[in-house]
Amino acid sequence: MSRRAFTLAELAICLSVAALITPIVFHFGSALQDQHAIGLWHLQSADGVRTFAEELRLDAHRPGRLADDGVGWTDGSCEIRYRVTDARVLVRDAPADCGGSRAIATDVQTVSHVPGGVEVTFLKRLRPDRETRATVFLPVEGR
Repeated sequence: MSRRAFTLAELAICLSVAALITPIVFHFGSALQDQHAIGLWHLQSADGVRTFAEELRLDAHRPGRLADDGVGWTDGSCEIRYRVTDARVLVRDAPADCGGSRAIATDVQTVSHVPGGVEVTFLKRLRPDRETRATVFLPVEGR
């Protein structure tokens, strides 16, 4: 007698195996997606750090002195400030004759003065329940 169909036991075994494998594959895919997002964020943050470091270097060579909070420069005619907006964008605020205002980096949580330089903290929300941070120290010569 030839057999042409699956038995109920064979179907139950296949469904059980599929029920076990599906969450594992879903978790692997989710972890892979998170790692991809983190990798892209690292590239974006590194670009922001390079831009911010270059801005700080150029501003440090301007005449004047380091601002009291250490996150900007000031002289008689020009005041340059670095701040983080509500949208987590690091902005350089300055008058047009001092280079103008412009966005420098995104996904920035804080920028603050620390002894010897400036510390920038980047924050990336991957999902509502998961986020990652990176803090970078940039040395600044105070005057």
